[in-house]
Amino acid sequence: MKKQLVIIGIIALLVSVVLSGCNSSTEEESTPEEKILGDWISKTYYNGKYVDGSDLHYTFYSNSSCVVYAIDNDTRNWFFYEFLGQQLITTGSSGNTFVRDYSFSDDNTELVLSSKVYPDIADFLERQ
Repeated sequence: MKKQLVIIGIIALLVSVVLSGCNSSTEEESTPEEKILGDWISKTYYNGKYVDGSDLHYTFYSNSSCVVYAIDNDTRNWFFYEFLGQQLITTGSSGNTFVRDYSFSDDNTELVLSSKVYPDIADFLERQ
């Protein structure tokens, strides 16, 4: 009987140790550079209304480059990107630089890009 109590006590102790480890989160928050990687489809809105024909396909790479093209056109444009605080800074092959505010949502499957320079325009990207 005493031996069974010791075994039950050890089992209870092991179960409580295992279960207490389930509450601790060892996952670290992904960086914006990690979140943005991959393929996205963008839709542009002007004053809250969808701009017909504005759909673009973006592919972000880990070397801070991106290719973008219109869904109905295979002409591809490349640019480089970097994150600075809550802003995404892009520099195109022509040398034009754009600064956009960004926010990820829906478990990093949606990305909103907006600009203080053009506050009426927003791009909504959805991960593919």
